[in-house]
Amino acid sequence: MAEELQSFLNRIHQEGIKSGEDEAQKIIADAQAKADLILKRAKTEGDEIVNRARKEADNLVNHGKEALRLAARDTLLGLRHELQTRMQTVFQDLAGEALSPAAIADVLGDIIKSYQAAGTDSFSLEVLLPADRCQELEAALKSRLADNLVKQCSIAPAPGIRGGFQLRLEGEEILYDFSDEALAEAMGTFLSPKLVALLKV
Repeated sequence: MAEELQSFLNRIHQEGIKSGEDEAQKIIADAQAKADLILKRAKTEGDEIVNRARKEADNLVNHGKEALRLAARDTLLGLRHELQTRMQTVFQDLAGEALSPAAIADVLGDIIKSYQAAGTDSFSLEVLLPADRCQELEAALKSRLADNLVKQCSIAPAPGIRGGFQLRLEGEEILYDFSDEALAEAMGTFLSPKLVALLKV
């Protein structure tokens, strides 16, 4: 009987150990599965964080490049505008200096002679120029043209003109603008494409 009892106890002991080992194996497998799942999730989240960080870094780099490109373009546009403005001023000053009363008198003398050569005897020119140059032009015309030709020219001040002159033929609506501003604009228009090519934006 003692042997049977011992055998029974041994069998219970063996079954308990096996059951405990099985339970331990199950706990270990569950823990391993949970650990694997946690690692997998952590890796996925880590990859997502890295990918987001890369995208944000790429966006920052792209925004930075775009901002630099726009800043460079704005700088060139500002430079071009400043150069055009300065050139316009220089051209205007040069045109104003070149169109002195003596030079205007020469131009008007050539125009009057051209009209006479074309057989047009009855014509009248109205010359508009800065008020402070009217007397100088009148004196220059008298010294360069005969009295009868001077009479075909009327001189009037034009408050909007700083230099140069404007010309109107009697009976015509057209005003020929040779003011320093108009000549500077014409020179600037001629030069602008070359300037744009230099400062290509």
